[in-house]
Amino acid sequence: MNERPEPSSEARQRWRLVIRRGDEARDLAHREIEAAWESGLARTNLPVAVTGAARPRPRLVFGAPVPVGVTAERELLDLYLSRRLTITEVREGLLEALPRGHALVELHDVWLGEPSVTGRVIAADYRVELDGPVEPLVDAVAILLAATRLPRPGRKGDAAKAYDLRPLIVSLGVEASPSAGVVMRMRLRHQPEGANGRPDEVLSALGEATGVEIRPRAVVRERLVLAGEA
Repeated sequence: MNERPEPSSEARQRWRLVIRRGDEARDLAHREIEAAWESGLARTNLPVAVTGAARPRPRLVFGAPVPVGVTAERELLDLYLSRRLTITEVREGLLEALPRGHALVELHDVWLGEPSVTGRVIAADYRVELDGPVEPLVDAVAILLAATRLPRPGRKGDAAKAYDLRPLIVSLGVEASPSAGVVMRMRLRHQPEGANGRPDEVLSALGEATGVEIRPRAVVRERLVLAGEA
């Protein structure tokens, strides 16, 4: 791959990238992540398919934005190419394009006709590491799971719009860990066209239940859950 290919909007191959996002990228907003990927892909000779917009952009589709302040272990991105390449060629190109704080974990050749990865995401698994005794958190988790509604403030555009957090919590648990202090695990529902579960809102609700502000040492999105997966 010595010569840079001419941009094309026709996709002939689709690769699913499994990406780790580390501490260096933890505080970047999603728009900054998109810009970093776009800049990185432009430096490579990968035949990246582009959108048909007035300002063509790489056809790189994110499973779901990572919240600011959160690291991630298995993020999903789909990259479309205008020419078929081997997995070795794609991996070599991606290693040149990876933004700061990102690492390539896995790479899969995916059928072009498969539904968008964005539309298939139904939930996300989070791991939250905390200090302090576990008992108050166990009680707070029980209170949240027993609630029928958990009204939370929110916004839609410029307008305030409250929402119910409870149906967005699929599972929630906490345990003491010899190596990490207290570990909370949560599976939060993801709705492409509606509200999404956010770990900071769950922690805020737990803090209200305990009467103490909860400040995590680390929040990690372990994986995205796709429709049809456990």
